Amino acid sequence: MTATLVIREGEGAGFEHPVEGEVVLGRERGSADLVLDDPGVSRRHAAISSEGGRLTVTDLGSSNGTYANGQRVTGAVELADGDEIEVGTTLISVHQRGPTRSRLGPKPARRQPSGLGGRLDDESNIPALAAVFLGPLSIFLLVFSSGAAFFVSLPCAIAAIVLGSMGKRRVDRGEADSHRALASIGRITGIVGAVLSVVAIAAWIVIVIVLDAAGDGLDEIFDSARDQLDSR
Repeated sequence: MTATLVIREGEGAGFEHPVEGEVVLGRERGSADLVLDDPGVSRRHAAISSEGGRLTVTDLGSSNGTYANGQRVTGAVELADGDEIEVGTTLISVHQRGPTRSRLGPKPARRQPSGLGGRLDDESNIPALAAVFLGPLSIFLLVFSSGAAFFVSLPCAIAAIVLGSMGKRRVDRGEADSHRALASIGRITGIVGAVLSVVAIAAWIVIVIVLDAAGDGLDEIFDSARDQLDSR
């Protein structure tokens, strides 16, 4: 049985690559057998292996994951003729000649790409959407608000960090299909907001201490001057 990978969507659509032994999909020339010019693809993203009449796909620890027929790949997943593999925004179909295994059920609908391309009304990754709101908000409060806004900014920043991490994990575990990039943005801006808030709080404390010490010093000067006047 021979197998061929055909790029259906993405850079190089229509290109065919035979599967002989193992084919590594990736972005880096020299490390990957099938090089994909796709920013969502890791340097060594996934491997397609043909052994003993079986064709399998395995994710190689990629940043955005590998999907077979819309399902995130964890471990080695067996492929059949007509199956679809998604890496980044590139869609690859599998073509086999010879005896093939029957498919257990209909092929699932193609998933929405993860990252910024998902729908903003997708409630499957609410932590990511909340993080991308709270992170920039924490910075906005510090820059454009007056008074002790850092006391509100710090909780917003901490929440953005926690929710951003949750949103990224949901995508990585296959519990959500979208908004991984939004979760990363929310987490990063949350970290920036938290650092700025801590610096602002520390500066506020120093200013209060200095002003208090200066006030005590002025009181002593006034008391001394009053005593001298009274003695005369």
